[in-house]
Amino acid sequence: LDLHVELLPTAGGGIAGTGAGAGAGGGGGSRKRRTDEMELSSSLSRLVLPRAVSRRDLCVLPGKFAWRLAIDLTVVSCDGHPLDACALAVRAALAGTRLPAVTPVQRDNTAA
Repeated sequence: LDLHVELLPTAGGGIAGTGAGAGAGGGGGSRKRRTDEMELSSSLSRLVLPRAVSRRDLCVLPGKFAWRLAIDLTVVSCDGHPLDACALAVRAALAGTRLPAVTPVQRDNTAA
């Protein structure tokens, strides 16, 4: 499972009003925004994903193959802390995700 959060410069105050959004000037705002993105991604991965997705359900062939889910969130606008909105978005997206049924077929590796 891969989860990444992107905070656009239009997102406003950043995490908890840190000023990492459009109001911050120079490269420091960009660096702060990247730090906030990593914090959000890490928090969501720890708090939401373990309860939202069963890794067992992602397994196709134990020890060999599994589905890889990539969750990309983009925060366009934010007037507060985006963690709650992102958590709800992840839960809603995963609730609507259906993986196709896959039946592994073993091939014979002998040359004809």
